[in-house]
Amino acid sequence: MMRPQKDGDAVIGPFIEKTSLEAVLSEMGRLAIQACKHLIAFFPSDWQQGVAPRLGFAEATREWLATFYPEAPGA
Repeated sequence: MMRPQKDGDAVIGPFIEKTSLEAVLSEMGRLAIQACKHLIAFFPSDWQQGVAPRLGFAEATREWLATFYPEAPGA
């Protein structure tokens, strides 16, 4: 996330203010969920070693969605 400054230049960080930091972290979480959903498609659904990580990812996704979208259905 690039953020414009008063002089017109856009910077990547560091972000001193709390709202900018929260925006960056929530965007990183959203992008991580999207990337992982695509990566999971490459693993067989009956692969026993992948069951626990899939369940952990599903739980982390639910927690993230409930935090940032509390009014969403199923959250």
